[in-house]
Amino acid sequence: MQREISEMRKPWLLLTANLLIAVLVVLIVYAILNALGAMAAYVTTWPLFVLLGLGFLVSFFAFRSLRGVRTRILGLVLNGAALTLYALLTCFIGWQFLSATRERFILPQGYQGEVYVVHSVPGGAPPERSFFGTITYRIPSDGVLLSQVPISTYTRSEYFYESKDGKLTKIEYA
Repeated sequence: MQREISEMRKPWLLLTANLLIAVLVVLIVYAILNALGAMAAYVTTWPLFVLLGLGFLVSFFAFRSLRGVRTRILGLVLNGAALTLYALLTCFIGWQFLSATRERFILPQGYQGEVYVVHSVPGGAPPERSFFGTITYRIPSDGVLLSQVPISTYTRSEYFYESKDGKLTKIEYA
């Protein structure tokens, strides 16, 4: 009898854990969007990815544990809703990552200071695109580049120093 009660609690504990993870995912997405809206210098997203992975795992075990439960419809609906949330977020993040424009900013060796790129200037520097579509911006020594390239909404940027012999050294973030 005690074992039956324990087995009946397991699906509902997993459901509760899954719903808690779903709420945390929504709160973290909200916090990330607020940080981006406030133009934060650095936004960390690792908690979102950890929770998404954990959510998929808990959803899997929750679905498996609901097999022998009589009142499983509610559990299936709620776990399905949480799993749908995880899947939609994962697809959206993947789409954003794959559709983002790759940018390379090449600065003169030893340059320190702010960099400005003014986009869509008719007489500016012509676009430098690689075979894979990466746009390269060569920043002059004054730090201001006038470019013909229109501004992109979603970007993945990399920064490099270029030595006098043309060797590129990636600038890592702290």
